[in-house]
Amino acid sequence: MRASGLNLVPVLHPSHLGSNLPHMSALDHILIGRHCGSTYAAVAEADRGYCGWVIAARSLPQSLMPFKMWLKGTHGGVLPYGKHKNSFFSEVLRQHPEYAVWCSELENPSDAMLEFQKYVRE
Repeated sequence: MRASGLNLVPVLHPSHLGSNLPHMSALDHILIGRHCGSTYAAVAEADRGYCGWVIAARSLPQSLMPFKMWLKGTHGGVLPYGKHKNSFFSEVLRQHPEYAVWCSELENPSDAMLEFQKYVRE
């Protein structure tokens, strides 16, 4: 399991890194859209639904890709439904480890739960 505690410095899994991605930090700013000018950390705190959309989107403007990579590296993902709807994977694992264990044992998880299972097992 991942170490507990909120880390505002990005912790990226090697598979999430692109060869030409710049260094990303919680203090970087969104460059387009409704959160233009806001820091990554501020958007992550204020709008989990938006964060979930960014992470799940298959096609995004190039300027949002660093934010997506920061979100995935820092928080893993966002649960889209259920008891912990709009919670970051990292929060659920840290604050509700019993739920993480239960999810990791599901035999036929939905796509969203499968992503959470992968995160828990890393």
